[in-house]
Amino acid sequence: MKKKASVIAISITLMAIIITSVVFTKPETTKASLGVPDTAEARQIQETVRRAYKIEAIAARTFDTSQFALVFTNDPAVKLEPSTIEFIREVAKDVSRTDSKLEYLTSKADDRLGYLDYKLAYYIWWKAGAEKIEMLQAVAKEEQRELTQAEKQSLIDTSGRIAPPRAQGEASVPKLKFWSIEIKEHMALAVYDDGPRTIEMTLVKKGGQWYLAGGKLLDLHP
Repeated sequence: MKKKASVIAISITLMAIIITSVVFTKPETTKASLGVPDTAEARQIQETVRRAYKIEAIAARTFDTSQFALVFTNDPAVKLEPSTIEFIREVAKDVSRTDSKLEYLTSKADDRLGYLDYKLAYYIWWKAGAEKIEMLQAVAKEEQRELTQAEKQSLIDTSGRIAPPRAQGEASVPKLKFWSIEIKEHMALAVYDDGPRTIEMTLVKKGGQWYLAGGKLLDLHP
C-alpha cells in the first residue's frame, strides 16, 4: 500500500509539472520557421493558437470555460479518437446529473462530438478533481496531518485517471515555435512546438475566423 500511495503522489506531481511547463511559462513572441507562409491567413492562424493557450491558461486557474467557443470548435470533418469520445461520455454522464446544460453530450452522436466538446469535458473533469484535492488538503491541514492512503486513493477516478491540481501563478503563454502551416481552402494544419511537445493542430475557418478543431501529439521532449 505504501508503494501504491507513493505512485499516486508521484503521478499527481508529474502531471502538475507537465501542465505547468506546457502552458504557464513567461510569455514570448511567437516565432515562425521557413515552413510558415508569410501571409495574413498564416498570421491569423498563429494568433488563434496563441489566443487558445491564453484562454486555457486562465481556465487552468479559474475553470472558467466561457471563452472556449471563441477559439475551439466542433467540426464533422475532424474526427475524435474513440478513447476521447469515451472520456467525453463518462464526464457528461457524471455531470449531467447536476448540470442540465451538458446533458446533450450524453445523447449526441459519436460523429457529431468535436474538439470543443472535448475541451469542455476535460476542464469539467479537471475542476472536479482539483477541487477534491483542495478539499482533502484543507481538511488535512486543519487536522495537522498528511493525506491518508484512503484519501489519496479516492483521487483516482473509475478509469484510473488522476486530475492534476489547479494551476498556480500568473497565467501566461509559452513561446511557440511554428514549423509549418498548410492551408487548403477552409482547413489548415499547423505544426508547432510549445516547449515540451510538438503538436499538429487542425484548424477550420468559419465566418472569416480560424478555430482549433483537433490536435495530435507528434512528440514529447524535454
